[in-house]
Amino acid sequence: MDVTDIVSKGLNHLEVKYDLEWWVIKKWNSNECHDYVTKLIESHPDDKVLEDLQNSVESISQEDFVISIEKYL
Repeated sequence: MDVTDIVSKGLNHLEVKYDLEWWVIKKWNSNECHDYVTKLIESHPDDKVLEDLQNSVESISQEDFVISIEKYL
């Protein structure tokens, strides 16, 4: 699976499971996403999708993050 697909899946997971609005996600850059997910993992350490999202966002370029958001929307 492509990293942008993993990030897109993770963004969808944030919206569905954690009630994060799509318009908030749309405004993020990769650092903001990483910070939010890192804090969320502290409360939900067994959430594998969050862990995958965090790992992917650490290594993704801002351009690929934008592509991920486009796939997610």
